[in-house]
Amino acid sequence: MGAAFYFVPSEGMKRAQQAKTIGVQQLHNSSLPLIQQVVERWVNTSHPNLHFTEPEKKAALDEYTRLQELVFKFLGTKIGWDKDGYTTLFGKPIAQAQLSDGQRVILQLCVAIFTQGGTFSQIT
Repeated sequence: MGAAFYFVPSEGMKRAQQAKTIGVQQLHNSSLPLIQQVVERWVNTSHPNLHFTEPEKKAALDEYTRLQELVFKFLGTKIGWDKDGYTTLFGKPIAQAQLSDGQRVILQLCVAIFTQGGTFSQIT
């Protein structure tokens, strides 16, 4: 996660799916694409000019809310969205947020908990 990250939709979708496999082998490569995917789904389904079913909107909102809660509880910040469509942490695109090694590991932990269906309340 320390290197620059440019989201290519097809590649990002593949990497996001890798985050959903049990284990931590792929988390270093798949955490950012998964975060991007969750936020994009929420942005898209909440946009007034785009049409999605109510179940799709609810699922996207629920996932977004659960991921936000995990990141906020562990890192003390919320995931943002900039005008160029990049997810942000601490006001910068995540790949450029200069996260410490510890923060990167914590972010990967948040993704691991999230992808296994967990919530913060389940682990406290």
